[in-house]
Amino acid sequence: MKPVTTDSGRVWRWGFLAAAGISEKRAAQLGSVPGCTLHAVAARDGERAEAFAQKHGASRAYAGYDALL
Repeated sequence: MKPVTTDSGRVWRWGFLAAAGISEKRAAQLGSVPGCTLHAVAARDGERAEAFAQKHGASRAYAGYDALL
């Protein structure tokens, strides 16, 4: 999903440090915010992070929080 830019043309790329309940809700909402896109997600379980990234269109997934930071 290509993000819609803001009036200034800026795109804010977000990274989530979780792939569970609250993150699911926020990722779904983020797509409707102009200028915002989910860029990366990290979880303790790399497979879970990858599944979350694919579901929500994030371009990167990390196994472990330090890897994203």
